[in-house]
Amino acid sequence: TSITTIGKIYADSGQDSIALRTIDFVEREYFKATIIARVAVAYADSGRFADAIALAGSIPDPVNRAELFYEISLRYAKSRLFDEALSMTEMITDGAYRALALTEIADEFSKNSQEDMAMQLLIQSRQVADTIEEEKYKAIAISQIAVKYMDRSKYTEAFEVAEELKAAEDRE
Repeated sequence: TSITTIGKIYADSGQDSIALRTIDFVEREYFKATIIARVAVAYADSGRFADAIALAGSIPDPVNRAELFYEISLRYAKSRLFDEALSMTEMITDGAYRALALTEIADEFSKNSQEDMAMQLLIQSRQVADTIEEEKYKAIAISQIAVKYMDRSKYTEAFEVAEELKAAEDRE
């Protein structure tokens, strides 16, 4: 809707309070969530993580909320706030977003010369991916994990994960 577009423009220009006020004029929850997400990401980008988390928690749809928690966890990791990033992943109830967050956080640990922790997170990500029920989303998570193993020259692990992906595709 046009009000949603206006809200996103205000959010993107840093006028958070005006963006949030536009929500009162938007009826559909999805469109409200898009405005909230823009403001929350802007908060996280500026280091206002508590505000970002509070806004994200106000989104009623669990998948939209999980996506936003995923985005916040990545911003924590990029800020080298690893404990907070990992805590944030615990708030992600959607398995696919949680698995993807763990793989991306693993990259940030690698960039910070913490390869052992990165490998632990990839193992944890595989465990989370195994719990994803919808095969399409499981395949997305598993393929991303395989790529991350390849990035680390862990070819045996990448092959094992690729075998899981093939098995998931065969079930479809």
